[in-house]
Amino acid sequence: MVYSAKEAEFKELVLRRDLINIYPQLAATMGLDGMRNFNKHVFFPKFLQDPSLIDIMFPDTIDEMKAEQENEQLSKNKYPDVLETDEHLAHIYIHYSVQPKTVATWFHIAEHESLLAKQKAAMMMQEQMAMQEGLTGIQSSPDNKNKPINKERLSSQGATAPLKQEMKTAQPTIQ
Repeated sequence: MVYSAKEAEFKELVLRRDLINIYPQLAATMGLDGMRNFNKHVFFPKFLQDPSLIDIMFPDTIDEMKAEQENEQLSKNKYPDVLETDEHLAHIYIHYSVQPKTVATWFHIAEHESLLAKQKAAMMMQEQMAMQEGLTGIQSSPDNKNKPINKERLSSQGATAPLKQEMKTAQPTIQ
């Protein structure tokens, strides 16, 4: 389709306005890594005249550089190893830019997605365990098995209680 310059400029302006309007909802749902990628690849390119500023504001992380190196291998249909310690979300995002998409690329992305799902499941389990510990008031660590948690000490006022007691009993000395 052919657009006039005025029409294209208007569409770009509408897109920018829409991105600004949805930005708070995205920030609440995407997490830090997701927002970093959104800002780096979608949001700021729409607003900045000089794209080199984006590289200054958001330099590539070690995982992003590693994923770019893996992309070179994947484009040659060579399969690089996926490590559990990789930042899978960044790798997935960068691996989708590989051209041409080879069989190795699709399997590599699938492995990152699988490990990312396992990481998320493990994090959910940890959160659920932490919530259960908070509800029961029992701490289940190896060294403090089933000892009740002193909830007063966890609050800011409860933590300062010993200081209050010390202030009351301490006698001021005047010299």
